[in-house]
Amino acid sequence: MALGSLARRYAMGNGLAAIEWIIHAVNCAKPNLKLRRVLEQRGFTIEELPGIGSAYYLIDDLMTGR
Repeated sequence: MALGSLARRYAMGNGLAAIEWIIHAVNCAKPNLKLRRVLEQRGFTIEELPGIGSAYYLIDDLMTGR
């Protein structure tokens, strides 16, 4: 949560409209179930991204709040 707060403050302070979050924790050998639950509650979805593969993905629109 601290990283998210820092990223939002930085982005807003520098006039950015959105933050693109890509979390590479989909296929871990020892999956963290709490992390998965928290990411899904925050709106992340598992996407197949070109050049990256499966990842949790979210565009955080700073203008609308999500």
